[in-house]
Amino acid sequence: MRHPKVVFRFTRQSLIWSLFPLVWVMVRILRQFSLEARFRVIRTMARFVYWLWIGRRAMTRRNLALLRPDLTESRITEGSWRVVETVARSWAALLGDEGTSAEAIMQKLEVRGSEGLLEYHCGGKKIIAVADHVGPFDEMIGIIPSLGLRVYVPIEPLKPEWFLNLMMRLYDWALVVILFLNQ
Repeated sequence: MRHPKVVFRFTRQSLIWSLFPLVWVMVRILRQFSLEARFRVIRTMARFVYWLWIGRRAMTRRNLALLRPDLTESRITEGSWRVVETVARSWAALLGDEGTSAEAIMQKLEVRGSEGLLEYHCGGKKIIAVADHVGPFDEMIGIIPSLGLRVYVPIEPLKPEWFLNLMMRLYDWALVVILFLNQ
């Protein structure tokens, strides 16, 4: 009697699940490091993945060229590596327990020209601002609540759910209202 041949095919999902134990161990180890040490390790890994993942690299370059058609090829290359570093810094921050307070954000940022916007708002008029971002979410949006404004943030629910929970626990959501969009 012949036994059927068993063939295992790697799908994207099976690859992700096969890497999960390694990633879990790395996260547990990296959480013990300082933010800067985590950043250095994750930046090295991100550079390697970016270099290896040709499709993602091409997409990043295309997006930069669409956003900034005035950039030369060398500037697009430089910018795409900066995106890698920004994403690496985001992950380094995300893996820590530090969080970022509004006071810490205000110390790093200089706000100019908000007087007219605040005057407009205090006059009873609504303000709608739209921003796309790469990088730590709290640093992008943290300044608005520090000006005493309520912020409504529409986001797509992240999958897997544990990742959304991980991100949500890091931020001070006192003046931020999260609106989950349906997929």
